[in-house]
Amino acid sequence: MARLPTKMKRFCDEQKLLRLAYVDRQGYPRVMPLWFVRLGEQFIVGTEASSIKWRHLRRRPKVGWVIDGGTQAEGYLGVSFWGTAEPVTDRRLHRRAFRALGMKYFGSTDHPTFLELYAQPESILIRLTPRRFFTWDYTS
Repeated sequence: MARLPTKMKRFCDEQKLLRLAYVDRQGYPRVMPLWFVRLGEQFIVGTEASSIKWRHLRRRPKVGWVIDGGTQAEGYLGVSFWGTAEPVTDRRLHRRAFRALGMKYFGSTDHPTFLELYAQPESILIRLTPRRFFTWDYTS
């Protein structure tokens, strides 16, 4: 797979939401906004292990996601990915992702709201691994 250009990596890192698309049990597409972090070429999101979203992702791990932004027609840029979703089982990656999420959204891994969302036994981190992507940049 081609690597994401540096400008788009920086852009992704600055954004607060990733929109994850998956297919539900009836075959309908669903799109959910999620907090995320990029670690290298992978993206990490979190949810509860009992969530409907995670049940659908386990059943059909092929996903798409978009990270985009801009405030006017000349300022839009973004990236759209196709790839797979799987639970983060590697302890080192889990610790790294946990810390990165806490710092990005709360400035700490000790923040009570962060701990309520991500440090519970029912919480799960999901690795999104891109297989393909395309970008757009209307900022120049």
